[in-house]
Amino acid sequence: MASVLLFHIAAGLALFVSIPNFSVPDLFLISLIALSAFMAGRVEMAKAETSFVLQSDGSLKIGREGGIRTLRVQAGAVDFGFILWIGLADDEIHTARGLFRLGLVPRNMKVDEWRAFRIWLRLLAFKRSAESA
Repeated sequence: MASVLLFHIAAGLALFVSIPNFSVPDLFLISLIALSAFMAGRVEMAKAETSFVLQSDGSLKIGREGGIRTLRVQAGAVDFGFILWIGLADDEIHTARGLFRLGLVPRNMKVDEWRAFRIWLRLLAFKRSAESA
């Protein structure tokens, strides 16, 4: 969460420093940055209340808001080492609503869990998503 807020603060400061006189469009940009920070904070807080259970078949169970969903990792998941970008699909919902995008950073979980998640993604989920593509 701190990295998300730091990014938004840096964007606000860069805008503040680069503009000598504030006008209405500048205030609009600052309000967009503030709204983005608020929405990003809400998303990060929702991730804090989410639990992930890695399955041996390459699927992922997500516990959130009192319910558990089994999701399938889509082809195109990327592991940059410092961030994971994962596309997830719910097989029970066959619309665009059944597709999720998830970005995770190491601070979203414990160090051992982060390492295990990355290994699971490489060994099981990448292999399964490549086979289904």
